[in-house]
Amino acid sequence: MEPQYIYIVQASNENTRCKIGKTNDLDRRLKEYNSITGKSKDNTYQYLFSCEVTDMTQVEKDIKETFINLREDKGREIYFCNSSLFKDYVDFIKEHKCFVKEIITKPDVPKEITRIINRTVPTIKERGMSRKDLLQKAKKIKNDEFYTRYEDVEKELSMYDKSIWQDKVVFCNCDDAVDTDDRRSSAFALYFLRNFKELGLDKLICTHYAGGIDLFNQGPKGYVFTRIFTRNGFRDEKEYPSGYDGSFDHPLSLKILNEEADIVCTNPPFSKAKDYWKILMESGKKFIIISNFTNVKNQPYISFIREGKVWAGYNRVDWYENPKRQITDSSGH
Repeated sequence: MEPQYIYIVQASNENTRCKIGKTNDLDRRLKEYNSITGKSKDNTYQYLFSCEVTDMTQVEKDIKETFINLREDKGREIYFCNSSLFKDYVDFIKEHKCFVKEIITKPDVPKEITRIINRTVPTIKERGMSRKDLLQKAKKIKNDEFYTRYEDVEKELSMYDKSIWQDKVVFCNCDDAVDTDDRRSSAFALYFLRNFKELGLDKLICTHYAGGIDLFNQGPKGYVFTRIFTRNGFRDEKEYPSGYDGSFDHPLSLKILNEEADIVCTNPPFSKAKDYWKILMESGKKFIIISNFTNVKNQPYISFIREGKVWAGYNRVDWYENPKRQITDSSGH
């Protein structure tokens, strides 16, 4: 009986889309892609993932039905693609009843692709840094930033009913980084990118602050990253408005907060906590933020808590420079 395979293939110059299909011969199929008439010679195709299955026709059919909104054209095998969507495709295929085993199709498959397939959380080591590096950077900006672990964000946000996110616009106005490489994306941004579809979000907006130490190597210019749900799937945009530094109190950031955001989720700078809380409370938006635990004892925060406008989240987060100092997740409306 002929072997049956499902594959995900991508052209080197088209990293926002991929092709998902079936074949009995992986080598032949790849050669066909690389011999397409009219294709640029430097736009070569390579497998991102391939596996053996017992019924490739059924798996392909189920992929088309499951990811119908992510197909660029209903009559073709082209799908929208980024790191989080790629993970969704791979997870679906591996969990399918017809899945047999993953196939190594090329000895020179980039190691990054292997990590995307197997990794669930980018570690500090994978980010190319040590905890000491991050804490030293944090000290230089008066403890305005510290490394927010993905598992801490996931642990807290998973406690809330998914219905609160449905059709909402989430704004991460102090989250600093979104990158095609998960290792250079901050924890809040990465959580919502990975769970965008499952939570039913309408839009995710993240801003990069260019005025401090660049914890995630995102560059010297402030930018606005937006993921938008569309009829055909998702659309990602990254804009660098003239004169924009990405700070939470910049006029553009305030405009997004007041006119677009439904829920704010982020790790704001501790040294500017008073200013940040004032802006956040005046906006009237719902929020889940990481805040210094000592705030609950000081003005002007006490009145917010006493009046039921703010309350502690489900979990605390240790700041590893000083285990006795606690950070708490704060929720409010």
